Amino acid sequence: MATDTDEVAVLSQEQPLNAACPPGFHPWVTEEPYVPGDMNGIGFKPFDMVIPFAVRKGEITGEVHMPSGKTATPEIVDNKDGTVTVRYAPVEVGLHEMHIKYIGNHIPESPLQFYVNYPNSGNVTAYGPGLVYGVSNKPATFTIVTEDAGEGGLDLAIEGPSKAEISCIDNKDGTCTVTYLPTLPGDYSILVKYNDKHIPGSPFTAKITDDSRRRSQVKLGSAADFLLDINESDLSLLTASIKAPSGRDEPCLLKRLPNNHIGISFIPREVGEHWVSIIKNGSHVPNSPVSIMVVQSEIGDASRARVSGRGLVEGRTFEMCDFIVDTRDAGYGGISLAVEGPSKVDIQTEDLDDGTCRVSYFPTVPGVYIVSTKFADEHIPGSPFTVKISGEGRVKESITRTQRAPSVATVGSLCDLNLKIPEIDIGDMSARVTSPSGRSTDAEIVEHDKNTYCVRFVPQEMGVHTVEVRYRRQHVPGSPFQFTVGPLGEGGANKVRAGGPGLDRAEAGIPAEFSIWTREAGAGGLSIAVEGPSKAEIAFEDHKDGSCGVSYTAQEPGNYEVSIKFNDEHIPESPYLVPVIAPSDDARRLTVMSLQVRHKETSQ
Repeated sequence: MATDTDEVAVLSQEQPLNAACPPGFHPWVTEEPYVPGDMNGIGFKPFDMVIPFAVRKGEITGEVHMPSGKTATPEIVDNKDGTVTVRYAPVEVGLHEMHIKYIGNHIPESPLQFYVNYPNSGNVTAYGPGLVYGVSNKPATFTIVTEDAGEGGLDLAIEGPSKAEISCIDNKDGTCTVTYLPTLPGDYSILVKYNDKHIPGSPFTAKITDDSRRRSQVKLGSAADFLLDINESDLSLLTASIKAPSGRDEPCLLKRLPNNHIGISFIPREVGEHWVSIIKNGSHVPNSPVSIMVVQSEIGDASRARVSGRGLVEGRTFEMCDFIVDTRDAGYGGISLAVEGPSKVDIQTEDLDDGTCRVSYFPTVPGVYIVSTKFADEHIPGSPFTVKISGEGRVKESITRTQRAPSVATVGSLCDLNLKIPEIDIGDMSARVTSPSGRSTDAEIVEHDKNTYCVRFVPQEMGVHTVEVRYRRQHVPGSPFQFTVGPLGEGGANKVRAGGPGLDRAEAGIPAEFSIWTREAGAGGLSIAVEGPSKAEIAFEDHKDGSCGVSYTAQEPGNYEVSIKFNDEHIPESPYLVPVIAPSDDARRLTVMSLQVRHKETSQ
């Protein structure tokens, strides 16, 4: 197997912006254990994916958009550990789109695209979560099936914000497992070719997100003290070891007890006789080894521990959130506490007079936190807990502009639709206009200023025209557009469209751009707001043609919310949840791998 790795600056490809999801969304979140499947009744590989997202039951929704235009509802399982599993059994071949929303808004990972192949097609195919989604600095995996394809060369290339080290393992069963490691978030293009031809679905687009959750943890010991019949005055000259009934050596500590006798402290894990060896100058001291009997009630049992308090349910930023851990009836064991959420927290513990322990933590950013409490290395009943933290901690910047009604387009006149799309090649763009009667014609694309393009056409009919603009055969953000020739119909926020990379991702300190098209909405007030961990300066440019360009610059990384309203109503898809990452170099990276696939012929 030959591996060729190169690093080059290449062009980025924008993700399509999807239209607003139709009515019919409904929560489908369960807490049942998830068991991955293999094939559905039709033979298609199921869509199985684990996404890091903490939810409260019933607040997350999903919808699959099939190639035929039909929709379906996936199953979403809350794993109760800060992740959800999304599962869908496909019934169609082709490119699908998965919408996942939390309280009506897209989560940062949504929408996701995935390709469904014909089962047993005889072609090389690929499937697996690494073709769709991943987390930066964590391996992403997918499978390539070459079983019925004959001999040939398999070429892999991964293009994205960072180099992605690729490894490929031949499973000796007609499949190979591909693993790659993206180190920066963003969209990665995964090209899979067999004999120099793209396999179905290639290039795939994997959305890699930033693991932005912060984890704070603390461990507390709860050891048992046993009196030893040893007469020694200087503990510094002694060493001790404990042999459990199974023969395992247990960690232990010699100590002076309050009655001035010598004792040994350790966490018992087994019932039965333990032997304590006390060594001085290489030899056992008198009475060593000493026998200690451990009974069942002394063994740590997480099921007998209890936790309670408001800090396991809700809280506010910049206020202490408290809860009580009670292990008095649970034997001896260590307590492990972890709080994971949008901010790191300061965890404090206090032993109370009644033998319980008070735990306090101090969140500084609102959002959903996961609180895990373990005793003797096992979760205490109810753990992990999902805690909703509200309050301040976010900064909001907003602007409002008045949009005038555009001029009326007429039959035979030259009509322009302006788009701002960074870092693309006009040679890979195409545009097509469909008239009200259904007639489709190609439209001209003219490059204006840097990253600005004009779609130009001459209408021959009155009414609403549909303008499709594609880049490398994928819709650009906002496409397809409406363009009315003649008097405009009823306007409103539902006629406004927005799209661009700044509504999908951004980097701290670098302007994030997007466009808004208000032409079909008529005259009205346009408001843009950006809310997040830091101030985001907003810039606005009115193109005077029913479109405008917007950019904002966030100062700090984190999750931001971008709201777009027209006449005080949210436009479709608003508000947008945008992950802002720490600054990085702006060159995309290309990693490639080639290998030869051979299949043995079998005699009949």
